[in-house]
Amino acid sequence: MPSPTSIRKRNLQDDLDSPIKKKLKTKLINSTRKLHSKVTIISKMKKKIVTLKTRNTLHNILHSHKFPSKNSKALVTMQLKSKKRPWTEDEKNFALSLFYKSPAAYKFLRLQKVNLPAPSTIRNWIGESKFLPGFNRSFLEHIKKKFEAKSYKEKACSVLFDEISIKEFLEYSKQYDFVEGFEDIGKIGRGNKTANTALVFMVRGIYSSWKFPIAYFLAHSAVKSKTLKTLIVDVIKELIGVGLCPKLTVCDQGTNNQSALKLLNVSEDKPYFFIDENKIFAIFDVPHLVKSIRNNLIGSVFKKDDKEISYTDIIDTYQVDKKNKKSRALLKITDAHIFPNSFQKMRVKFATQVFSHSMASTMRTCIQTKQLQNKNAQDTADFVDFMNKLFDCLNSRTLLSNNPYNCALSDVGKVKPFLMKASTYFTNMHKYKKGKMSRPPCFNGITQTINGILNLFEEEKQNGILFLLTNRFNQDILENLFSIFRQKGGYNKNPTARTLRTSFRSNCIFSLVTSKGTNCKANIEDLDEIQLQEQVSLVVELPPQDPLSSSSSSSSSPTPSTLSSPTPSSLSLLTSTSLNNIEIKEEEPITLEDCSVLYFAGYLAHRCIAQFNCTNCINYLLTNKNIDDKNQLLLLNKNYTYLEIQNDIGLKAPSKDFNNIINKALTIFEDKIKNILHKKK
Repeated sequence: MPSPTSIRKRNLQDDLDSPIKKKLKTKLINSTRKLHSKVTIISKMKKKIVTLKTRNTLHNILHSHKFPSKNSKALVTMQLKSKKRPWTEDEKNFALSLFYKSPAAYKFLRLQKVNLPAPSTIRNWIGESKFLPGFNRSFLEHIKKKFEAKSYKEKACSVLFDEISIKEFLEYSKQYDFVEGFEDIGKIGRGNKTANTALVFMVRGIYSSWKFPIAYFLAHSAVKSKTLKTLIVDVIKELIGVGLCPKLTVCDQGTNNQSALKLLNVSEDKPYFFIDENKIFAIFDVPHLVKSIRNNLIGSVFKKDDKEISYTDIIDTYQVDKKNKKSRALLKITDAHIFPNSFQKMRVKFATQVFSHSMASTMRTCIQTKQLQNKNAQDTADFVDFMNKLFDCLNSRTLLSNNPYNCALSDVGKVKPFLMKASTYFTNMHKYKKGKMSRPPCFNGITQTINGILNLFEEEKQNGILFLLTNRFNQDILENLFSIFRQKGGYNKNPTARTLRTSFRSNCIFSLVTSKGTNCKANIEDLDEIQLQEQVSLVVELPPQDPLSSSSSSSSSPTPSTLSSPTPSSLSLLTSTSLNNIEIKEEEPITLEDCSVLYFAGYLAHRCIAQFNCTNCINYLLTNKNIDDKNQLLLLNKNYTYLEIQNDIGLKAPSKDFNNIINKALTIFEDKIKNILHKKK
């Protein structure tokens, strides 16, 4: 018998095969198809709705809108940037251009909540490239962006180059996969010798306060002259290619530098060379020249026509002044100035203080007091005076100065006439040492430098330049850069090739993102030529006299008793009594110490009157008589002739009573101080 379960299954199968069931099944299938079709239509409609919603979004509008430039579009898209999205190439270029144009404006926009990359991000973009020996193409492109909208005065620049000693040390670079420390002359190639010298090129604005290193090269010993010539030409061509206007090169008088300039056909009479159609002047660093002249004078004699300049006269003057107990005329001069060792000979300060107005005045005073017996001592004093004026002319920092020899180089004033005559001063000068005659390279170097600066000024007048600040034609900033290299990671006298590379990279980055703009003191756009001439004439138009005469001098290191910044309120003018009118009798010998005491008394009188502003004290402290006292020789020699034509300006002449008081006070001081100086309180 069949089971109940099997009967149920059979009956169910019979029900499914019934006509009614088949009809319902067909209807179900059709309904399912219609439902699926409706679902498909709904899905398409949903997609269409989404498309319609996004079709007019801001993002699509930005991409479909025709912006006038890439930069305008980049500025808009930068405001819609999310934190996850990286900066696009157009946005990077716009941010860099804006930053280079005006860092102040860039900072202002960021403070106004304008979405711009942070300065640290910009520094990272610049530092992404490799700063290896040679030229960095990415860095040059950044320079091009920085100066593409600048004027000629902002693009005019000087090229400085010098060598720094580095440590011979080999290090493997995992980042670049090579050993650092071998010779590397950029595109010329690498050598198998270890490098102990780095040649660094730096660019500096002539009329604007910007500077940055441009390239460096590693060499074993000094770079050869032929290679150096090639590098100089390559650097200048690269600068011209990025839009800068190099006008001159500045270097020291190393033998390889002199040879390289000779290969470029540079000489004293022709202090320039051509790169394509660009005229480039070549001068030497003035501080190095002054040091070289002083070092060559030590232990020798310079002869010019019938004049003889001897370093012995400077030593004798120092020895006379050193014996003075009450008051000294050469306050800043020490044994390191007169007898320098090999390291002290490298200090510019010591050389310029020896060639100073104070030294020349003291020498002339010693001659007049007959404490300096050499018949040619006056020639030495005149030479020291000349070197002081020459350094002032080649070291001007401002347009106008109370010192007429320290003003900017222009068509008015005393600087240009002095330099024109100084250009031939060393032509017939020779050095004699132990009976041998020679002509040091510094004589030709100073002549070439003066001619180069004068010719550059004449060329620049065609570009609307009315004056030049000669202080911008030295390589002090390059020496400062070397100091930065040595101070990275603590003081390191000889950095390695790797530390030099990292220091060079960081300095390039910070120099490029730092912009000080045009130097206000040298900005001539706001100065009318007539106004300039009137202003300069107020200071430097003087009675005609020989610019190389030794009657007066400006001081590169004035003593406290000189009025470095004289004003009309100054008191008691030193009258222009001729030194020849002062007669020194044999029975009344006057020494340099007597003159120095009176000079010091005049300084104290001036300070007292300026401090207390008491008109009653003037008659007691100062004399109203003409300066003709025999112990006022130093006062006369120290006074500046160009100040005598101006009212109430000059050194102060103390009264006789006040001078006696100061003299007695100094005597007491020298007698008592030695017994109590070592005690406490």
